[in-house]
Amino acid sequence: MNARKTPLDRIPARAGVFPLLAAIVFPALGFAAGTGSAHAVTAATVISRPLLARLTRSTGTPPNGAASTLGFEPAPSQNAATAALMADRIVVHKAAHMLYLYHGNEVIGAYHVEFGLDPRGAKEREDDFRTPEGRYFLEGRNPHSAYFLSIEVSYPNRRDEARAERHHWEPGGDIMIHGTPNDPRYPAAYYETQNWTNGCIALSDSDMVDVWMKTRNGIPIDIDP
Repeated sequence: MNARKTPLDRIPARAGVFPLLAAIVFPALGFAAGTGSAHAVTAATVISRPLLARLTRSTGTPPNGAASTLGFEPAPSQNAATAALMADRIVVHKAAHMLYLYHGNEVIGAYHVEFGLDPRGAKEREDDFRTPEGRYFLEGRNPHSAYFLSIEVSYPNRRDEARAERHHWEPGGDIMIHGTPNDPRYPAAYYETQNWTNGCIALSDSDMVDVWMKTRNGIPIDIDP
């Protein structure tokens, strides 16, 4: 992923991890058994004892509830029906440091995120430390990455490739949505408040579980300035 050369650390996961696991991960085991869902089986499988311990040791709450005050989207609905919905698109607002999951016109998840070390403007070339802007798609998943789960974003698209070709640049790639590093090296507070990746979109580990479980490959992700 484009963040694999970044400093490593762990962002504290949200409080209330046990309710999250009870509501999302464990029901997926039963769902997977009945449906054969590869994503559900994989996601449930990767929450092994070491990863569960990592999640439950973490404390602190990123400002996920701030969505309703940022002037972009409403806070997600908090009801059982919404909790069971799968997202059909993702919207990211870089200025607000927020990622939203949508099912139709309904926001079913809102999460604080961090971006590339240089967040100003769209990604243009390899090693510019920027996060892309525009429409992309989810196109792959890695439960064994250097970070806590990762979902690949389809950067570069044709427009990105054409721009890079005009300037004789390499467009770069390996843009992911991912959790925190598996081998932390820096204080957690830094990663809660600063952009720290090489261009990827980073969430806390518990938020990454939620996004992993509520999305599927092929859905669009719109990344706005």
